[in-house]
Amino acid sequence: MFLLKLLKKTNKKFACVTELTHVCPSLKTKDRNIPITFRTHKNAKNLRLRLSKDFTEVIITLPPKTPINVVTDFLSRCELWAASLSLPLPKKVFFEEGAKIPVLGKVRVLHFKNDLKVNFVLEQDKLLVHEKLRHDIGAIKLFLKQLAYEYLSKKTHEYSNILNVRCRSITLKNYISRWGSCSSKGDLTYSWRLVFAPLYVVDYLCAHEVAHLKEMNHSPNFWSCVSLLIPDYKLCRSWLKAHGSTLFLYGPDE
Repeated sequence: MFLLKLLKKTNKKFACVTELTHVCPSLKTKDRNIPITFRTHKNAKNLRLRLSKDFTEVIITLPPKTPINVVTDFLSRCELWAASLSLPLPKKVFFEEGAKIPVLGKVRVLHFKNDLKVNFVLEQDKLLVHEKLRHDIGAIKLFLKQLAYEYLSKKTHEYSNILNVRCRSITLKNYISRWGSCSSKGDLTYSWRLVFAPLYVVDYLCAHEVAHLKEMNHSPNFWSCVSLLIPDYKLCRSWLKAHGSTLFLYGPDE
């Protein structure tokens, strides 16, 4: 708070991102300090705060030439908000021994084993990984992507047959702002992080993209197609809105 007051007394008229980063590098919550990234955006009309998808960073966006006093008042309110959070923010879950990771609808405990005959074994409540891959995060991620691809492909083709449409290809990406997409040529793309979601939510997302193969819009006809495949699709949408960001807690940052 002292540094913010000091910043407010500066002779500079407008806020500088570099100076802000030095004066206010993080926000303190009840359980930890969260780093702040300051950005300016030419189309921004107001100061805006948001948490990154994995809850590891606070991103504050400023309009160009924002007055110093406006920024410092905003940061003061941000400090009060962070300090008043009643629950601790979720923490990243890394691919390490004992980590609890939801995989294809079930929480599995990650264990590294020396005596495995293969690199990966997916059990009812465990994900077993060969010891030699303990530090190979890329290999673990690739295995999870393969699991996601197999399940997404199965449901995509199942729903395509019901709607009598054709999917040309299926690709996985590390989407940040969406869970899937459908091109006019019939190419479907999904976020690989859906491997961490409940299966009924994954089923809905497959139905959503397959429905776009019939209706490239969000018209009543489109939602009728979705409803035919997933009658309670609104529950799935509600889950994504409330919990979708938690899918970014697992594994490496991209």
